[in-house]
Amino acid sequence: MNGAGKLAVVTGASSGIGEAYARRLARDGFDLVLVARRKQLLLDIAMQLSETHRVSVSVEPADLSRDADVDRLFDLVRSSSSLEMLINNAGFTTHEKYIDADIESQVDMVRVHDIATLRLTRGALDVMRNRGRGTIINVSSMAGILPSPYNANYNATKAYLVSLTEGIVQELALAGIKGIRVQALCPGYTHTGFHDAAGVAREGVPERVWMSAEDVVEESFACLEKGRVVCVPGAKNRLLASMVSAMPRRIRYVLLRTVERED
Repeated sequence: MNGAGKLAVVTGASSGIGEAYARRLARDGFDLVLVARRKQLLLDIAMQLSETHRVSVSVEPADLSRDADVDRLFDLVRSSSSLEMLINNAGFTTHEKYIDADIESQVDMVRVHDIATLRLTRGALDVMRNRGRGTIINVSSMAGILPSPYNANYNATKAYLVSLTEGIVQELALAGIKGIRVQALCPGYTHTGFHDAAGVAREGVPERVWMSAEDVVEESFACLEKGRVVCVPGAKNRLLASMVSAMPRRIRYVLLRTVERED
């Protein structure tokens, strides 16, 4: 994939899956706009990528739970005439019962995962429809297709991303708009700082089910080439998602509650 003269915007780019996307895209020759809250980490990554791959990398420190920051990024995306890719990856979880959680943190989660993605995706589509091509990847989660306790709101925000993505793809098809690819990426357990930041213990999760952020990103690109709208990286994850989704809801609820208790 040759990215010469093309721009990619990546949110949540300071670590984990977002950083892995940034590194892959820089390697492919894309110019980048990296978005995250942690400015110094962004600057360090930007310097390394620009020096290694000779691409232009700019940083946009932003907190996507704040309307003013999302407005600024929306304007940036919609005015970027060379925009080729948008990776909506920014996110967080609190791994706590919704019934006991601080409600403001839950509202912020909706803002970061859904409202920001809703706005930035629309800004990107305005540009991509004029260009006649482009790619948008909305990073969801296995949790978006397999709801479980202790993450009720997190799961709901991720399910929204899957539904939004599938709906957009259908709208583009009905409008006869070709050349624009939209994907919902649904990774499972991935080696990043995400779980540590949320205080989620790793000990109860077998190593065989974990994936690296780099492997997740490679599978995302493979799904794009195959035209898969909902991408579940990892054969084990795909089997689990297929099996659990096929179960009657009553049995699924019991199974997922059992898994959460074991974790």
